[in-house]
Amino acid sequence: MPLHARFAVDFDRDADGYEFLRLPRQGITDMAFLLTNTFQASDLQIEAVGHEPLVVVAHPDHPLTRRKAVQVTDFAGENVLLSRSDCSYRRGFERILDESKVEPGSILEFNSVATLKECVCAGVGISILPEVAAREETQRGRLAVLRWRDQGLRCKTLMIWHQDKWLSPALEAFMTISRDVLGNFDKAA
Repeated sequence: MPLHARFAVDFDRDADGYEFLRLPRQGITDMAFLLTNTFQASDLQIEAVGHEPLVVVAHPDHPLTRRKAVQVTDFAGENVLLSRSDCSYRRGFERILDESKVEPGSILEFNSVATLKECVCAGVGISILPEVAAREETQRGRLAVLRWRDQGLRCKTLMIWHQDKWLSPALEAFMTISRDVLGNFDKAA
């Protein structure tokens, strides 16, 4: 007999902002992961299980990729491609631009991280993304990570479930594995 009952995992990297949190609230899904630094909800249990480094990416032939290091002022006049306005790392990046009084050439907003990445790969502009979201494209040479002097940006990985949710042994085991894997990833980063 297996140690845990079968269960399914559905990963949706392009979930519709915070709207996907209705799923654990309505009992449609058991838990969710969210990349953000802060989130509060009285009906949900929220646990920070790791950190995800953020990277600024561009097309490999972009002029900024040839520099030993870039700083926030180098982003002046650049087309900046960003995730939805409810995205925490977008807000953090915009705050850095505002505090440094850096005016991008234009800001393009995307609902889909996949579409955003394809536009950066096509040379439309630069973007900030979780390293995990850009990993495949950087390994294939379709994106380049800029050596940003002001780097060190990261966002938390939050594990979220409804406060009244019964945690089956299978779900508890998955949560434990998630804490171990994401916590160890955080220490390696």
